[in-house]
Amino acid sequence: WADINDGGLTGDTLIISAYTEGSNDNFKLNKLNTSVSETVGNSEYINIATVTASTVSDSDASGYINPAVEQKTSIDIEKFVNGIDVTDLNVLPEIAVGTDVTFTYDVTNTGDVAFAQAEVLVKDDNGTPNNFADDFIPTLVVTSDVGSDGILSAGETWLYTSTTMSAQDLSVTTTSDANFVFTGSSSTTGSSGNIRTFTANGVTVDVSAHSRDNFGAWNTGYIGVYDAGLGVTNSINDDSHRVDNNGWDDYLLFEFDKDVTVDMAFLNSVVYDSDISIWIGDRNGTDISSLSDSLLQGFTKENNFTSSSSSRWADINDGGLTGDTLIISAYTEGSNDNFKLNKLNTSVSETVGN
Repeated sequence: WADINDGGLTGDTLIISAYTEGSNDNFKLNKLNTSVSETVGNSEYINIATVTASTVSDSDASGYINPAVEQKTSIDIEKFVNGIDVTDLNVLPEIAVGTDVTFTYDVTNTGDVAFAQAEVLVKDDNGTPNNFADDFIPTLVVTSDVGSDGILSAGETWLYTSTTMSAQDLSVTTTSDANFVFTGSSSTTGSSGNIRTFTANGVTVDVSAHSRDNFGAWNTGYIGVYDAGLGVTNSINDDSHRVDNNGWDDYLLFEFDKDVTVDMAFLNSVVYDSDISIWIGDRNGTDISSLSDSLLQGFTKENNFTSSSSSRWADINDGGLTGDTLIISAYTEGSNDNFKLNKLNTSVSETVGN
């Protein structure tokens, strides 16, 4: 038995080696006796005073104890976004969509009881307090652990960090309907290239008439508005004021003042049939004075067919496309399609805030 620690030192670490300045010392350490001191309560200090005078005497005892030592466990966390401590949730820092966002966390032991690293858990709800599945655990910055002992001592602060992520698009989008009804009592002929303007729920559209002959030549036409809807007169000798494909193909060009999503068109005053071709796209802020094959090729086209000779709602825009320009014609590869366009249902999506 080696009687060690002559000074009766207390600590949490012991190192034993063979004598560092000698040789031929060989052993295995089989047993180690230690003791642990813990404060389990208070003892008392009692002292007695005695007085003697001639043949009489008296004594009285007094004493004291130590007050109870109350250990306080307490911890604090402060969270930062890109280094900014948000103290008022009504005043949040602005971070552009797609830029880097990193959250950091200062965790301080504000009590007087130390915590082991395994006892300290930092968790972030990822902005969805009612969804625990996407919570994440920030990472401890090991260099913030003073002494690298894995102990969060009283008054010590550890730093945690999230992975860097991209700022989300927090814009709020509202959708409102803008449904147009085209009725009037214009003449059936007039100056070619005229424009008629309509407004519905804050959306304005300019409508014009165009025609394409069998040789691919484009012309502007006269657009009339009648009880049954919009119609096209494509030449002075045109005895039809419907949108048709009898000879020349007639087109209605709709130029909106903002992006819309077209949904349905009501085709009225139908003769024979009402198959249609539709193009949707963007004119990039430039008014279109005349149509051309190349312009249409830059838009998305679809056809809509029916076997009915009655007025009908045409459910168009199968792809749910959004744009500021719509073109509707009688079916470009058919004939005997004749109609007036009476109604057009659209919707508008707008960003109103965060």
